Amino acid sequence: DEINSSKLRVQRNVLVVDADPERRLALVEAIRDGVTSVTPVGRIVAKGQRIEFQAYDAIVLGFGRSGKDNAKMIEELAAAIEGLSPKLVFFAP
Repeated sequence: DEINSSKLRVQRNVLVVDADPERRLALVEAIRDGVTSVTPVGRIVAKGQRIEFQAYDAIVLGFGRSGKDNAKMIEELAAAIEGLSPKLVFFAP
C-alpha cells in the first residue's frame, strides 16, 4: 500500500495579514500545501469585520515600508489576540 503523506498530516489554519494584495497572494501561494487552510486579509481590524483568532494555528504578518503602519498593526494584533497564544510569523519584503 502506498502511503500518502497528506493523510498523515493534520490540517492547520493559517491567517495571512498583508495590506499589499500582490504580496498577500504570494504569501498564500507559498504557504498552501494541499493540507493547510490559508485565509488572507488586508488588515487586522476592518470595519464590520471580526476575525476569530482562536481558529488559527499561526498568523503571518506582512510588514510594509512604513514603520508607523507596522507599529499600528502590531498594536492592533496585540489587542486582538490578548489571552491567546498563536504562533506569529513576520514577513518583510
